[in-house]
Amino acid sequence: MERRIALTARATHEDRVLWEVERGRYRDLDDAAKRRIVGLARVLDAQAGIRAEIGKESEAREESARKHKDAVESIGSALLDMGSA
Repeated sequence: MERRIALTARATHEDRVLWEVERGRYRDLDDAAKRRIVGLARVLDAQAGIRAEIGKESEAREESARKHKDAVESIGSALLDMGSA
């Protein structure tokens, strides 16, 4: 049960690895190997953070592009209406 709680989807890679290093399958490794595994988990977490940030920026750009497209279409429709009046 404790392991399941420690390894939930909300846990970071580092959280999961720390649990394994302290209580799980990695507890018998030497200290250097433990530090290396924790360091690699931190790298994975940093990469995940960067990917999430890039995703947010991409979504913001797409939303901005949609708003500009809508504005251009609205102006175009208004100009067409003025030309036909």
